[in-house]
Amino acid sequence: MLPAFRRAQSTKQKKFESRLLKLAEDELRTDGKSIRDTDLSKWIAPPVSWGYENLVHIAVKRFGDFLQIMGPRDPRITETDPKKYFSLGSRLLTIEIIKLFMLFLARTSTGMIDDRITSKTMQGYISHTIGAAYRCTGVKQFTREEVKQVYTYIRNLEQDGELSNKARFKHVATNNDLDLLIEAAFSDEFSLNVQSIRSVLNIALYMNLFVDSCGRGSDLAYGGASIAEQENHCLCWDHCRFYVVNVDDGDRVIAANIEIKFQKGQRSKDVQKIVTLRLLPSNMAMHDSLRLLVTLALVDGVFGPGATWASLIAVDPGAHSREIIQSHTFIGVPVFRSHRGQPLRSGKLGESIVHLGRIVGFEHNSTSYTLRRGYANMLNVKACVEDRKSLMGHKTNSEIYSHYHSAISSLHVQELFRDIRTVEHAEMHSLSLNRMQQLPQTISPEGWEQVQQDAELVQFALEASQLSAALCEVYGSNAAATRACDPRVPDLLTATSRLKNRRRALLRHIYQEEYRAQFVERAQLHVSPLCTSTTVVNPLSASDLLPIYSVYVSDAQDWVQHVEQEEQQSAEQLSGYENIIAEDARSLELSIEALDSGLMMTDKHVRARLNPALLPEESCKTRLHNINDGGARPKNMSITRVREAMSSGGLTDAALSQIMVEVFSATHRPGKYLQGEEPLLGTSICRFSGIDLSSDTHAPDTAHRAHFTMRQKAAAESFNKHLVPLDTSCSYYSQGPTQKKNPTLCGLRSKTHLGTKQVTFLLENGIATIRTVLF
Repeated sequence: MLPAFRRAQSTKQKKFESRLLKLAEDELRTDGKSIRDTDLSKWIAPPVSWGYENLVHIAVKRFGDFLQIMGPRDPRITETDPKKYFSLGSRLLTIEIIKLFMLFLARTSTGMIDDRITSKTMQGYISHTIGAAYRCTGVKQFTREEVKQVYTYIRNLEQDGELSNKARFKHVATNNDLDLLIEAAFSDEFSLNVQSIRSVLNIALYMNLFVDSCGRGSDLAYGGASIAEQENHCLCWDHCRFYVVNVDDGDRVIAANIEIKFQKGQRSKDVQKIVTLRLLPSNMAMHDSLRLLVTLALVDGVFGPGATWASLIAVDPGAHSREIIQSHTFIGVPVFRSHRGQPLRSGKLGESIVHLGRIVGFEHNSTSYTLRRGYANMLNVKACVEDRKSLMGHKTNSEIYSHYHSAISSLHVQELFRDIRTVEHAEMHSLSLNRMQQLPQTISPEGWEQVQQDAELVQFALEASQLSAALCEVYGSNAAATRACDPRVPDLLTATSRLKNRRRALLRHIYQEEYRAQFVERAQLHVSPLCTSTTVVNPLSASDLLPIYSVYVSDAQDWVQHVEQEEQQSAEQLSGYENIIAEDARSLELSIEALDSGLMMTDKHVRARLNPALLPEESCKTRLHNINDGGARPKNMSITRVREAMSSGGLTDAALSQIMVEVFSATHRPGKYLQGEEPLLGTSICRFSGIDLSSDTHAPDTAHRAHFTMRQKAAAESFNKHLVPLDTSCSYYSQGPTQKKNPTLCGLRSKTHLGTKQVTFLLENGIATIRTVLF
């Protein structure tokens, strides 16, 4: 055996010889990438995220607009080509040009909270411009002292009144506010305004997972082209690892590890953060991210077709746990998608959260960042600094948490200082967002009249109607004109788009004004000197005293529900009938009652099938991107069913999951159809007539009419079956009228009869009589 020094020398010699061999192979390369041929003088831009790269493009464009406008007007600008300012090795930016650029922005820009932009906004503009110049040229344009001079000039502009010093309050959402938003997501009011009941599951899962992962909106859903490079640079199904875990008492539960790979749309790391999810109690299913995520996976068929919660639990976890295998077709498929398979954008989900805040009654917008500030405050109190930075996606040496602090206090200092509460952190619930219940969700009738009287809207409507009338005069319809490729069709599309955009902008502006007016126009308290009861003065009439709660309730009329009630009433009065009662979706019990007591009727109940055409109950595969078409056929597609199942707390995990999967597998719009009149599950096909309701703008009314026609036919057939044969003797109740203007037949009450029929009755004494019967 060789001595130790000989062995060490031999190892070093081997490494040296290996390097020489690899270097000789590198010199033989012919692709121009050998060490000798590599150009080391080329500038390499520092790696940045996709979002910051877009900020660089915007900064270059903003500076180019400045050169285009101010270049011909100011002789101090010697070079007006923006490409030369951002070319490699260029150093054309000077303090004078930057100051002129800042003065140009201050005089020509308008802020969101003031007529002028704020100093913070100006600092961001200049920082992005200087950073873009360094990234493109590879040369630092200014020294440290020159940069200080730039920011000193910004402060001088603020002091001179060129820039605004207003600051937007950073509102904070507490856990109580999150509970209100989750309850609003599962409310009937929200489900009436979504395209599919899947949207309810998406927004509930998004808010819960947003908080539980301590992330940002673009970490979970596609942030758009300005943040993420590709549509699947977000949370995908292959980033979710599901496990069956064997707990101590022998039970099996489901757990998950969520890998957050694209924080802020970055591409540099494979896995940036892993969040563990566990099941909450079944009565907290609305707030359980794991339960909602597994439900969405079962609806989409991530674990294969026909998988259920019970089949997942049946997997043998072994001694501790075992991962549940997913289908390979879901690799790279985003978790948050629409009912048609398109990836949902974080901006759209954020708008839904704001809409939920309107339903709850928050004065200020309940954005995603209000939730992020909420759990940031919680982590600051209950977690160490390193854990907070890691969970929120901040760098180790980052001090950015100071930006999450709000001027609005989130602590009960009054109670904490006096040690009234024993808890460590006493939060002020629902005071930051300022909640008021029962606020209108759309504009008032007066606001709608204001929209209709807008001069520009009237002009746009006139132009669109004139173009449409001219096309219809020649072709008969706009569709025929489109098929004929008439050159005026693009003009009609432009005019219609201009009309819709103007109407949409007016509706949004008027609604925001009326919504904010509910918080501004307060009624004054009127305290009588002889009475201690608290009353308020009606602002419309100073002599009328109202209870104090009427300040929040009296004028908050929900116009959307009013319109829905009118539509439902008109639908219920189809064909002269006053009321149509929708019954069970599988069968209908037709109660055959007598026109007069004891007149040729029995008390039997006839069960009639609601599918007379024998339509296939199996749903068609109408979804895209492997969204499960669903095999279950629930009786009630309403969100009420899953809401009651969640709040009951008496169901097992498997039973609750079955109900949730059944309800959220529906593709039709929830709430619009009466119970029992929904299309076939997974399709838009009417279960009564077999027609496709997907392109019908009045699909609920069409399904209602088809249901009524079927019931009318079934009632007439049942009536004929129960007529006594002419050669059969019977008795009848002879008192009272022989005709009824509004007979009750088969559960349908009508103002007008459907028809008459003469029936011959043989009495016990053999005398025949004829009666006219309405049906």
